[in-house]
Amino acid sequence: MIKYTLLKEKILNQLSSIEKNDFYLLEGKLIFKNKEKSLMVKELLEKDYGDIMVLRADNHNHWKSKYETALFFTDLPKGIQA
Repeated sequence: MIKYTLLKEKILNQLSSIEKNDFYLLEGKLIFKNKEKSLMVKELLEKDYGDIMVLRADNHNHWKSKYETALFFTDLPKGIQA
C-alpha cells in the first residue's frame, strides 16, 4: 500500500507543473481535473510502480469540480513505499 500523502508529496516535488489541487484520491484512483497533467504523472509513476491505467473519470453532480481522467495502479506490490 502507498500512503497517499507520501505519493502526493513525491508527485508535487518532482513535477513543478502539478499543483496540490490538480488531483485527489478517490476509491483507489488518482482523479485529475486535466488530462495532460494526468499523463505527466502517469509517465513519472510508471518508472517506479509499473503499469498504470488511464480511465475516464466519473463525475458526480454534487462535486464542485469536474475531473477528466483517473489513474489506476494495475499491479502494485504489497508494502511499497512512495
